Amino acid sequence: TKTTGTVAALVFACAGGGGGGGYGGVSCDGGGGGGMAIDYVDLTGVATVACIIGTGGAGGAGGAGSPGGTTSFGAYAVATGGAAGNNNQIDAGTPGGVGTAGLVRLGGNPGGNANTRMGGVGGGAPMFGGGGYGGTYNSDRNGGNAQGYGGGGGGGSWGTGGAGAPGAILVLEFA
Repeated sequence: TKTTGTVAALVFACAGGGGGGGYGGVSCDGGGGGGMAIDYVDLTGVATVACIIGTGGAGGAGGAGSPGGTTSFGAYAVATGGAAGNNNQIDAGTPGGVGTAGLVRLGGNPGGNANTRMGGVGGGAPMFGGGGYGGTYNSDRNGGNAQGYGGGGGGGSWGTGGAGAPGAILVLEFA
Protein backbone atom coordinates (compact mmCIF):
# COMPACT_ATOMS: atom_id res chain seq x y z
CA THR A 1 0.00 0.00 0.00
CA LYS A 2 1.40 3.37 -0.98
CA THR A 3 1.92 6.27 1.39
CA THR A 4 -0.75 9.02 1.23
CA GLY A 5 0.18 11.59 -1.42
CA THR A 6 2.42 9.24 -3.43
CA VAL A 7 1.98 9.63 -7.19
CA ALA A 8 4.93 7.62 -8.52
CA ALA A 9 7.66 5.22 -7.43
CA LEU A 10 11.08 4.09 -8.55
CA VAL A 11 11.18 0.31 -8.04
CA PHE A 12 14.14 -2.08 -7.88
CA ALA A 13 13.15 -5.77 -7.92
CA CYS A 14 15.94 -8.31 -7.38
CA ALA A 15 15.23 -12.06 -7.65
CA GLY A 16 16.62 -14.86 -5.50
CA GLY A 17 19.99 -16.45 -6.22
CA GLY A 18 20.33 -20.10 -7.13
CA GLY A 19 21.79 -22.60 -4.69
CA GLY A 20 25.20 -24.13 -5.39
CA GLY A 21 25.50 -27.79 -6.26
CA GLY A 22 26.92 -30.35 -3.83
CA TYR A 23 27.75 -33.93 -4.68
CA GLY A 24 30.01 -36.67 -3.39
CA GLY A 25 33.27 -37.19 -5.23
CA VAL A 26 33.09 -34.21 -7.59
CA SER A 27 33.26 -30.42 -7.23
CA CYS A 28 30.12 -28.54 -8.28
CA ASP A 29 29.09 -25.30 -9.98
CA GLY A 30 27.94 -22.22 -8.08
CA GLY A 31 24.35 -20.99 -8.38
CA GLY A 32 23.48 -18.12 -10.71
CA GLY A 33 22.79 -14.64 -9.35
CA GLY A 34 19.21 -13.36 -9.40
CA GLY A 35 18.14 -10.97 -12.15
CA MET A 36 16.97 -7.41 -11.56
CA ALA A 37 14.30 -5.14 -12.99
CA ILE A 38 14.03 -1.38 -12.47
CA ASP A 39 10.95 0.66 -13.33
CA TYR A 40 9.47 4.12 -12.77
CA VAL A 41 5.79 3.51 -11.98
CA ASP A 42 2.94 6.03 -12.21
CA LEU A 43 0.79 5.24 -9.17
CA THR A 44 -1.98 7.74 -9.86
CA GLY A 45 -5.23 5.91 -9.12
CA VAL A 46 -3.39 2.84 -7.77
CA ALA A 47 -3.87 2.02 -4.06
CA THR A 48 -1.84 -1.18 -3.75
CA VAL A 49 0.50 -3.32 -5.83
CA ALA A 50 0.95 -7.05 -5.23
CA CYS A 51 4.55 -7.93 -4.41
CA ILE A 52 6.29 -11.30 -4.46
CA ILE A 53 9.84 -11.74 -3.17
CA GLY A 54 11.66 -14.74 -4.59
CA THR A 55 13.26 -17.23 -2.24
CA GLY A 56 16.93 -18.10 -2.38
CA GLY A 57 17.70 -21.55 -3.73
CA ALA A 58 18.81 -24.25 -1.31
CA GLY A 59 22.33 -25.61 -1.64
CA GLY A 60 22.64 -29.11 -2.98
CA ALA A 61 23.63 -32.12 -0.87
CA GLY A 62 23.97 -35.11 -3.17
CA GLY A 63 23.14 -33.27 -6.40
CA ALA A 64 22.09 -29.97 -7.89
CA GLY A 65 20.98 -27.02 -5.76
CA SER A 66 17.57 -25.35 -6.16
CA PRO A 67 16.86 -22.35 -8.42
CA GLY A 68 16.16 -18.91 -6.99
CA GLY A 69 12.60 -17.59 -7.04
CA THR A 70 11.07 -14.83 -9.16
CA THR A 71 10.54 -11.39 -7.62
CA SER A 72 7.80 -9.06 -8.84
CA PHE A 73 6.29 -5.66 -8.12
CA GLY A 74 2.94 -6.31 -9.82
CA ALA A 75 3.57 -6.58 -13.55
CA TYR A 76 5.71 -3.41 -13.51
CA ALA A 77 9.07 -4.85 -12.45
CA VAL A 78 9.69 -8.61 -12.68
CA ALA A 79 12.95 -10.58 -12.46
CA THR A 80 13.65 -14.32 -12.54
CA GLY A 81 15.85 -16.20 -10.10
CA GLY A 82 19.29 -17.63 -10.78
CA ALA A 83 19.59 -21.21 -11.98
CA ALA A 84 20.69 -24.00 -9.65
CA GLY A 85 24.34 -25.08 -9.56
CA ASN A 86 24.88 -28.58 -10.84
CA ASN A 87 27.34 -31.41 -10.23
CA ASN A 88 29.13 -30.79 -13.48
CA GLN A 89 32.68 -29.66 -14.23
CA ILE A 90 32.54 -29.47 -17.99
CA ASP A 91 29.88 -26.85 -18.73
CA ALA A 92 30.17 -23.07 -18.95
CA GLY A 93 28.77 -22.35 -15.49
CA THR A 94 25.26 -21.68 -14.23
CA PRO A 95 23.05 -18.99 -15.85
CA GLY A 96 21.93 -15.97 -13.84
CA GLY A 97 18.33 -14.79 -13.76
CA VAL A 98 17.07 -11.92 -15.91
CA GLY A 99 14.79 -8.91 -15.65
CA THR A 100 11.67 -9.67 -17.71
CA ALA A 101 9.52 -6.54 -17.14
CA GLY A 102 10.55 -2.96 -16.39
CA LEU A 103 12.36 -0.08 -18.05
CA VAL A 104 15.77 -1.55 -17.17
CA ARG A 105 16.27 -5.32 -17.24
CA LEU A 106 19.53 -6.70 -15.88
CA GLY A 107 20.91 -10.20 -15.80
CA GLY A 108 22.49 -11.80 -12.75
CA ASN A 109 26.06 -13.00 -13.12
CA PRO A 110 26.51 -16.68 -13.90
CA GLY A 111 27.66 -19.09 -11.24
CA GLY A 112 31.25 -20.21 -11.68
CA ASN A 113 32.20 -23.50 -13.23
CA ALA A 114 33.84 -26.00 -10.89
CA ASN A 115 37.18 -27.64 -11.51
CA THR A 116 38.64 -30.85 -10.11
CA ARG A 117 39.85 -29.13 -6.93
CA MET A 118 37.32 -26.41 -6.14
CA GLY A 119 33.60 -25.67 -6.40
CA GLY A 120 32.52 -22.71 -8.52
CA VAL A 121 31.75 -19.34 -6.92
CA GLY A 122 28.14 -18.17 -6.84
CA GLY A 123 27.10 -15.53 -9.36
CA GLY A 124 26.56 -11.99 -8.10
CA ALA A 125 23.34 -10.02 -8.44
CA PRO A 126 23.35 -6.68 -10.29
CA MET A 127 24.18 -3.81 -7.91
CA PHE A 128 23.42 -5.74 -4.71
CA GLY A 129 26.22 -8.09 -3.75
CA GLY A 130 28.16 -11.16 -4.69
CA GLY A 131 27.79 -14.87 -4.56
CA GLY A 132 29.23 -17.36 -2.10
CA TYR A 133 32.72 -18.83 -2.35
CA GLY A 134 33.35 -22.27 -3.78
CA GLY A 135 34.29 -25.15 -1.50
CA THR A 136 37.76 -26.68 -1.79
CA TYR A 137 38.92 -30.26 -2.18
CA ASN A 138 40.94 -30.55 1.02
CA SER A 139 39.80 -28.13 3.72
CA ASP A 140 36.47 -26.29 3.69
CA ARG A 141 34.54 -28.52 1.32
CA ASN A 142 31.20 -26.74 1.64
CA GLY A 143 30.29 -23.86 -0.65
CA GLY A 144 29.60 -20.50 0.99
CA ASN A 145 26.17 -18.94 1.30
CA ALA A 146 25.54 -15.94 -0.93
CA GLN A 147 26.51 -12.45 0.17
CA GLY A 148 24.01 -9.74 -0.74
CA TYR A 149 21.60 -11.16 -3.33
CA GLY A 150 23.78 -13.59 -5.28
CA GLY A 151 23.94 -17.33 -5.82
CA GLY A 152 25.45 -19.88 -3.44
CA GLY A 153 28.92 -21.31 -3.97
CA GLY A 154 29.38 -24.81 -5.32
CA GLY A 155 30.62 -27.49 -2.95
CA GLY A 156 34.09 -28.96 -3.31
CA SER A 157 34.48 -32.71 -3.61
CA TRP A 158 32.22 -34.31 -0.96
CA GLY A 159 30.92 -30.89 0.16
CA THR A 160 27.46 -29.33 0.11
CA GLY A 161 26.48 -26.30 -1.94
CA GLY A 162 25.88 -22.88 -0.41
CA ALA A 163 22.42 -21.31 -0.29
CA GLY A 164 21.40 -18.54 -2.68
CA ALA A 165 20.18 -15.30 -1.13
CA PRO A 166 16.49 -14.34 -1.18
CA GLY A 167 15.33 -11.53 -3.41
CA ALA A 168 14.28 -8.03 -2.39
CA ILE A 169 12.18 -5.08 -3.53
CA LEU A 170 13.22 -1.48 -2.93
CA VAL A 171 10.54 1.18 -3.52
CA LEU A 172 11.29 4.91 -3.53
CA GLU A 173 8.05 6.91 -3.41
CA PHE A 174 7.53 10.37 -4.93
CA ALA A 175 4.80 12.83 -3.96
